[in-house]
Amino acid sequence: MKTLTIVRHATAVARDEKKPDFARKLRKKGRKEAQTIAGRFAKRQLIPDLILTSAAPRAAETAEMFAAALEYDKSAIQASEELYELGDATALLDLIKTFDEKMAHVVIVGHDPLLSDFVHLMIPEFELALPKCAIAQISSRRKFWRNLQTGDGTLEFYEYPVKMPDKNVVTAAIRKEFNSQLQKSISTVFDAFHIKNKT
Repeated sequence: MKTLTIVRHATAVARDEKKPDFARKLRKKGRKEAQTIAGRFAKRQLIPDLILTSAAPRAAETAEMFAAALEYDKSAIQASEELYELGDATALLDLIKTFDEKMAHVVIVGHDPLLSDFVHLMIPEFELALPKCAIAQISSRRKFWRNLQTGDGTLEFYEYPVKMPDKNVVTAAIRKEFNSQLQKSISTVFDAFHIKNKT
């Protein structure tokens, strides 16, 4: 059996027209995402034979955090510019078919829409777009990478960071609720006082 763990890179800094997309790094939020999800994945105790990552810094940083959680030698991570440049899921499948047959489990860290398209290619019923730092682990009963075909995959594990609400949005909602409750309390007291004075 062959196993692929597909990891979309964590949240990166915003695009900047003055800088190349390739150079974007993880935000602080992204590093926390990667640490959290890598920790959850490590509990499955499935150490990969290889971590293959896009050479883009945001993907490479994500890969390093997974390596740390899995106690995988960071120096053994393979960075690939090709993985950053691949245009479609079929091209990624063709790349995977060239993997060393001695390997049974490979972690691939990269970008969307390529990775979401690839998971769908291998598991047609999986129609979700992978959120940032999501993991989709796919197994196949094929004995050889070179024999992998579209639709061969079975989803073994799917995990992604829970999106927390924006702090400002939460604060505004609490303030609105507080003001509403305060207004009701004032009205109740005022009505009670008014009724008492009438009697």
